[in-house]
Amino acid sequence: KEFQIIGKLDTINHQMHYDPIQDANRFEFYATDESGKTNKVIFSGTKPQDFERSEKLTMTGKMINGEFQCSKILMKCPSKYNTDQVAIGNPS
Repeated sequence: KEFQIIGKLDTINHQMHYDPIQDANRFEFYATDESGKTNKVIFSGTKPQDFERSEKLTMTGKMINGEFQCSKILMKCPSKYNTDQVAIGNPS
């Protein structure tokens, strides 16, 4: 069953990983949900443009082996940058 989780990107304690040469459809990062729990997120798509600038992430996916396998991300960006963006991953 898929869940929708709202959280924030955690770049203070963890690094993002995206290597388009190795796998263009795998983007890894860590996010902290509204309860304060931080989990690794694996997005099945390319790294969204301006991802680092997002204020809030609404992620759709499944928890598998302690990692959130994400299929869709809605990024809430500060108004001074862009409008909100949606990234949809590739089906596995």
